[in-house]
Amino acid sequence: MTNNSSDGLTADPATAWTKVFDLGTRLHPGEAAATADTTDPNKANANNSLSAVDLFGANAYVGFCGACDIVTGTRPFHSGLATNVGGSKAPKPLTADGWHIAKAIGLPQRYIQGVTVDHADPKTVYAAIRGYGRRWIPPGALNDDTSKVGTGHLFVSHDAGEHFTDISGNLPDLPANAVLVRGTTLIVATDNGVYTTDKGSPGAYAVLAQGLPTAPVLSLQSSPRNTAEIVAASYGRGVYTVVLPGWAAPRRRPARPHRGLLHPAAARCQPPACQKPWAPWRSCCSELRSFCGDVPPDEPAPSRGHGQRHRTHDSPCAPGRTAPESGRSGWNPT
Repeated sequence: MTNNSSDGLTADPATAWTKVFDLGTRLHPGEAAATADTTDPNKANANNSLSAVDLFGANAYVGFCGACDIVTGTRPFHSGLATNVGGSKAPKPLTADGWHIAKAIGLPQRYIQGVTVDHADPKTVYAAIRGYGRRWIPPGALNDDTSKVGTGHLFVSHDAGEHFTDISGNLPDLPANAVLVRGTTLIVATDNGVYTTDKGSPGAYAVLAQGLPTAPVLSLQSSPRNTAEIVAASYGRGVYTVVLPGWAAPRRRPARPHRGLLHPAAARCQPPACQKPWAPWRSCCSELRSFCGDVPPDEPAPSRGHGQRHRTHDSPCAPGRTAPESGRSGWNPT
């Protein structure tokens, strides 16, 4: 989206945010007409607020809570999951189609710090769970009801959030903050570092690589410049990267594109805007690694319809923006 306002800072009158779903209140989740009771000193019907979100194509998952902080808010704490996957209609961007509150049976009533949809199956979603209230204040510290707190910190659902299973296994009994799905591997960021396990049979976790400080890791991302590179942002100890040998996707030189067809890298893109001849495929994929991993850095882009081809010098895979070496096995500060 381009901001065409005169100063680039004010809202562009040609664009507008679209509301697709209302999280409602604690007592009336998902009801747009629900309003918080401001006269109640205990704020028992607080507004629900987003705590985590993940998108893949038209599929969306949103973790929420209300109230989220029992120190300054109210008791009891409440959390839940909203999604447009598995609803009455198929997901459709910028519409209310499919949106609903998932049952989330089996998911503890604690803060949902991260949600991650599995790109291989949008009905599979992972939830990283921590405590609730302010960070570092454990459940029960304020004599609050802990009957629904449960145990475990990493959960998975294979039916779009209706039922969850605890897959915490041998993870430390500490908050989980983020989940990254990489092929058949799960990578989990916790308050004690980063761990990995097999997605098909999660439970036996191992520390991912060496060199990462023993500190909370709050965010995990795959790097768009290299399919084998993982980026971890820690709490107070900086940002680290690791390149894992053997994880880089094989680089296959695509067939020369023909006029009127999508570039092979764009054919996998989900947004409707990409499904057009000669779509701007460098920006349409939500994950540029699907392009960088398959196309050599000097691969020319598809023609613009005039029989001319040019190199992708403005691409993150272009010469001059070299991806890290793939032989490293330890975390590196950035």
